[in-house]
Amino acid sequence: MQSAPVSAKEDVWSLGITLVEALTQHPPVFSSEHSADPVVPRELPDLFLVIAKHALRRDPIHRWSVAEIAARLNPAPLAAAAAMASSLPISAPALAESLPISLRSACRFRVNPPFR
Repeated sequence: MQSAPVSAKEDVWSLGITLVEALTQHPPVFSSEHSADPVVPRELPDLFLVIAKHALRRDPIHRWSVAEIAARLNPAPLAAAAAMASSLPISAPALAESLPISLRSACRFRVNPPFR
């Protein structure tokens, strides 16, 4: 039996399950209807309630991406990056320096120093 490749959407589902279980000490409630999304407890803090609801969508197409979750958790860096992008041209080193340290390490590009 060959299994399908795992995608980030499955990781988002797992994050939703883990989030609900960690904050309530109970798993989400699954409906007897197989196509229904699990019930996310309303007592979760608003931010986590929204993330869990979007992470636990049965249809992977409707689940949030990791980037959407990150934007919900910390919208300021994305807004700053978008504002900088609109004022191009900007060099990659200047863009990297403008990012918070936590995001600099996540950048996937390498900038070589200029030749001297």
